[in-house]
Amino acid sequence: VSLVSNVGASAFEKIQAFEPVLKRYGIAVNRKILFEETATVQDMLNGGQMEEIVAHSRVVIVMFSSTRDLTAMFREASAKYGLSETEFVFIFPWLQEGANGASPFVGSDTSILDKVKQTYGNCILIDDTNGFDDRMIKPFMERLASVGLDEKDIDLTNIYGYIALFDAFKMLAVAGRRIMDKTGQFSSVTDGQSDVECDEKDDDS
Repeated sequence: VSLVSNVGASAFEKIQAFEPVLKRYGIAVNRKILFEETATVQDMLNGGQMEEIVAHSRVVIVMFSSTRDLTAMFREASAKYGLSETEFVFIFPWLQEGANGASPFVGSDTSILDKVKQTYGNCILIDDTNGFDDRMIKPFMERLASVGLDEKDIDLTNIYGYIALFDAFKMLAVAGRRIMDKTGQFSSVTDGQSDVECDEKDDDS
């Protein structure tokens, strides 16, 4: 198995998130093959990375950052280089990053785009369809509006960071209220031992 990506912080974060999952299932990564973020199809053909894929890969997992359409460029380059889908398994997992946006694989009517069919024929596409709708975004924005804030007051490119932070605070608040209800003491909320004792009592019950 080879991981194909590009140089850059966003792509690095994707690989960091994905590698532990592969390791958990006993999948060994033989090579990490990186392209420059500014690479063109010709750069990919001439840079030596294609030879490395041929020499060390049968399964190729491709995870470029979304700053440019490097994924489609890679498919074009691999086809021109002669990397056949009958010899190699190409897997394209899409990991959501930054602001909520349109899926790269699915059209607005949720049908597979003709261009995608042509570009990724006989490849495995893994798409998080839930990551591209408003079921998470809209309720969060409504909560912001309830306290007098709107989208201009936050960085929408980090919307999922805000949602994760909100969930963390909500969990802390729920746990704190639960402990206060059991102990009747506000100090118990900041007492780690009290938290454990409450959990143990719940388990016993």
